[in-house]
Amino acid sequence: MKKRKSMSKRIIIIIAVLIFILIITGPIIINIVTPSCNKRNADTSFFTPSDLLSYYGSILSFLGVVVLGALALNRIKLSMM
Repeated sequence: MKKRKSMSKRIIIIIAVLIFILIITGPIIINIVTPSCNKRNADTSFFTPSDLLSYYGSILSFLGVVVLGALALNRIKLSMM
């Protein structure tokens, strides 16, 4: 039982670190990729870098709301026990 708990904690930590890395590197990747695309296809590009960063921020906000909602539900269930 302890081995299973420690394994699940390791998996959660690995997932959290990967998500953190993606959150930090996301805008950097967008910044590197979009100027080269916009220079080549300036007339056919649908998204500007500011549009992509705005979308990225919206996704992060949504994920934050989902995580905080799950945390709140978990705390309410624990307090009712």
